[in-house]
Amino acid sequence: MKSSGDKLVYLIQEPGCLDPNTGAFQHITSGYRELNKRFRVGIYLEGVKVDLSNPVNGQAAEGNPPVKEVKRRGLLYGTVKDILYFWHGVRLTFRLVKLFRQEKPSGVYERASYLGFSGLLAARLRRVPHFYEANGLQFENRKRYYTSLLSGLVKRIERKCYTCSDHVFFVGSYGDYWRIAKENWTNVENGVESELLSGLPPKATVDGPLRICFVGRMMWHHRLDILVDALMLLEDKDLVKVHFIGSGFDEIIGRIEQLGIAVSYHGFLDRSEIIAILGEMDVGLICGSPPYNSNMKLFDYGAAGCTVMSAPVYHIKSLYPNEVIFCDGSPEDLARQLSKVANDRAILKSYREILFERIANEFTWERIYRAMSDTMERIMKSYGL
Repeated sequence: MKSSGDKLVYLIQEPGCLDPNTGAFQHITSGYRELNKRFRVGIYLEGVKVDLSNPVNGQAAEGNPPVKEVKRRGLLYGTVKDILYFWHGVRLTFRLVKLFRQEKPSGVYERASYLGFSGLLAARLRRVPHFYEANGLQFENRKRYYTSLLSGLVKRIERKCYTCSDHVFFVGSYGDYWRIAKENWTNVENGVESELLSGLPPKATVDGPLRICFVGRMMWHHRLDILVDALMLLEDKDLVKVHFIGSGFDEIIGRIEQLGIAVSYHGFLDRSEIIAILGEMDVGLICGSPPYNSNMKLFDYGAAGCTVMSAPVYHIKSLYPNEVIFCDGSPEDLARQLSKVANDRAILKSYREILFERIANEFTWERIYRAMSDTMERIMKSYGL
């Protein structure tokens, strides 16, 4: 990918995205690395330049912190909160107009955020091309924390932002949700580093329990309660061994251990260590996910040569109908599928092979961002900047 020399301002509006323990940070660092092959990229958190090698604004979680229960706040709190978010966005717009005036970028690439209209508005005021990277439904995610009289308005603002941007890269199938008539959007996938895909890792035949694994930070939508209920239904508790990589699993691990099933916790690991551990696993699990979400763990599982077993998530079923073993989302069916492959390991071979080939041929970060950069460069040139 040859550099065009164009300057690109990469906007982040949420400090939590700079927590090195999150998938958001992995996506941002991968995007920064690949976009820099084509453009001169500067990363800014709410208008302040940051260094990804020293993300002081992020707060890394250490060890295996407990999962905090989210207490949903009421209507008055939420409405006031939304008003404050809106006012913050207005003030931030003026700060970004000043930034764009100083930096004179050829384009603005913004990670979509809740009521995150400031980058778009500032770009329009400075007549600079604007691009969103949208991962999730911002208005819907906020409902976990509070209710608000303005929730309907917030949803309309989010849709309007996507409609008015020069191009939106929906990470996952979120473009299918919004169905914007204007042809200014593309669904894109997460990806994996090319160096992890030099060849399908060999899997040693291991006598003993089926090695199943989950990677991530414990979240409500991961539905690991389904895994616990499925393990409870297994007649032979020695049939599987469960492995966790990430954080927040104390309660889940305790419940599984009470069933008499072996569990191994590997902690929070860096990228190379994750792939090394996954290379020893048989099955990577996705027990639940937002329907339009692109799961980064799927690419880690596939790159390490694991077979993926997933709930019937819209996005995964749409893109990987033949590469993944699907359950119907119930504990009963997950227990049946685990028992089936545990007793016939040959089933795993074809699934892991076709998933690996699909990822290697289509879903490396380099390939994904090359296509995105082509789109952005074409639009930038149309502005004549």
